[in-house]
Amino acid sequence: MGRVENKNILDSWKEIAEYLGRSVKTCQRLEKELGLPVHRLEESPRARVFAYTDEIDRWIENTKHSEKKTLIDRLRLKRIAIPVSILVVAIAILVWQFIPQKRLIPSYQDEISIAVLPFEDLSPQKNKGYLCDGFADSIITALTKLKDMRVPASHSSFLLRGKGLDVREIGAKLNVKTVRRGSVQTSGKKLRITAQLIDVSDGSLIWSEQYSRELENIFVIQDDITLAIVDKLKVNILTRDREALTKRYTENVEAYNLYLKGVHFIQKFTPKGFMEATNHFQQALQKDPNYALAYFGLGTIAVTTAIFDYVPPHKAYPKAKEYIQKALEMDDALGEAHAILAYVIAFYDWNWKEAEKEFSLALELNPSFSYGHTWYSSFLLVRGRYNKAISEAKQALELNPLSNYVNAAPGRAYFYAGQYDRALKELRAALKIYPDDLHIHLHLGNCFEAKGMFKKAIEEYEKVVDISGGTPFWVTELANAYIRIGRRDKAEDLFESLEERSKNEYVPPICFYYIHLARGEEEKAFECLEQSCVERDSFLLWMRIHPLDSKRIPEKQEYQALFKKYGLEPLPK
Repeated sequence: MGRVENKNILDSWKEIAEYLGRSVKTCQRLEKELGLPVHRLEESPRARVFAYTDEIDRWIENTKHSEKKTLIDRLRLKRIAIPVSILVVAIAILVWQFIPQKRLIPSYQDEISIAVLPFEDLSPQKNKGYLCDGFADSIITALTKLKDMRVPASHSSFLLRGKGLDVREIGAKLNVKTVRRGSVQTSGKKLRITAQLIDVSDGSLIWSEQYSRELENIFVIQDDITLAIVDKLKVNILTRDREALTKRYTENVEAYNLYLKGVHFIQKFTPKGFMEATNHFQQALQKDPNYALAYFGLGTIAVTTAIFDYVPPHKAYPKAKEYIQKALEMDDALGEAHAILAYVIAFYDWNWKEAEKEFSLALELNPSFSYGHTWYSSFLLVRGRYNKAISEAKQALELNPLSNYVNAAPGRAYFYAGQYDRALKELRAALKIYPDDLHIHLHLGNCFEAKGMFKKAIEEYEKVVDISGGTPFWVTELANAYIRIGRRDKAEDLFESLEERSKNEYVPPICFYYIHLARGEEEKAFECLEQSCVERDSFLLWMRIHPLDSKRIPEKQEYQALFKKYGLEPLPK
């Protein structure tokens, strides 16, 4: 069969047909007559379709053995003439068994793979969700330390919660052979945890165990479940691997609970959520001052608030570095912390050599950390190393196939590499999974604008502004797009709104650079650009490589001298 670029999703009848090596009409008939698994974005005859390669592969195997006879029997019962197209389908199925097929086989098919699903909260008050998720995430973190095992990131596993999927469907979506599921029930200080290990090929139970312990023994239960999974999946581990699997960052159950609550709040990605998370991480450190993961959490918040423009970068990033370095003082083998430190060194210190070293160390310590690969892809992009950036973005997607942030990364990488059509293909596939994701719409807008499709670009930018709640930089992006189509009135309205907002909230100086540049106020624009350098605004790095924004930097000696002064030497050719 034809090989396709996207290993997971076929996003049109054309791609489905190419994958099966058949015509579009034949594939549509296969859906109608034999149940070819095709999905639609909405319930209408003309709705866009997509399919998962894993589901199609399983359908092929099932069709060989059972559906062929069903179809033939159905055709014999018909007392009317058989349409040629259906006859072709029947013949094709008969022949299919005897022709060697070139299927797209994922590179990890022989690896040991497991999806760790969130534990179900069976507590009477249903208020232990943070514990259920945190407990599962701890097991995922432990298992990712084994190089012979592939474990999808918690974001992807947890996203399937409440979808009503059976283990076979979960296995197909996450590309794993086994699934770990279970439940948590608490009563006072009593804890009951059930864990199961299931083979997705036939839904059979590999292992099941129930633990009834005191809450203070939660770490022991976690170790028991992790080691049981390794044992049942026949993973060979050395003594040092066992030590890594059962490593504990705290022995204090109260600190652990506070940390899990912090993680729960940080995932809301709102200023209030970040504030709540910060309080919980700080309380955890009061219980255990040597809790490396709590420092890691504080560092993560500091970086995230800078990225989302909630806090000026020159205030957020130094604080992030301080927290992360404290975490690494307590555990230098924490790969995730090295990845965030690398991000800070790259996007705030602008120290490329040191950042490269930290990224390499981070991914060596934890090659399964999907966000580490995504951040490394970002670093490679701003350094102009596009092919490697694309490769890292794709690797992140294999590790975390259902993360919205990770799904946007390949399309972004293709856009900055100047491959706009390929970027659009990747982004449209991601949009089907995450129709309201800010970054996907942003990069779609970038692609449309680069291709001269300004109306579509503005539609995407308007969605970005709406989804983000009016983040200043995205408002500026929309205003610039209006200028390009000659709607300076709309652009000025947006610029004036940013000027008004800057009286009460942080608006990055790079926004005012664009405002003054658009108004022809070059001297003021230059001052704002220098202020961006002083604050170490990471948007400067993206602006220099952006196919559209880079053209708005005047090619004058004083601009190049400014960049050089703050360590932004010309990009390597």
